[in-house]
Amino acid sequence: MASEIRTRAAELIRADGITRQAFAEQTGFSEDQFQYWFGNGGRQGTPSFRQGVVIFRAFDWSPSWVLLGLGPKRGSDLEQLTTVAM
Repeated sequence: MASEIRTRAAELIRADGITRQAFAEQTGFSEDQFQYWFGNGGRQGTPSFRQGVVIFRAFDWSPSWVLLGLGPKRGSDLEQLTTVAM
């Protein structure tokens, strides 16, 4: 499951053209953390829940899509769906 999450996050990183530097500037996390979480190196980890929330908000990523592969890719699209459903 972690590899599927990593694959979906990598898709959004490529689509958004996010660099290590842009990631660090927009999230407040270091470039090394970006490499650790999303890089292809030997050591890989995953952000904590709290760190994930910061990343999702900074780049408008939908948590349900990144974590589960369900729903729209963008958080703003998810908000529109819940507004319509109510």
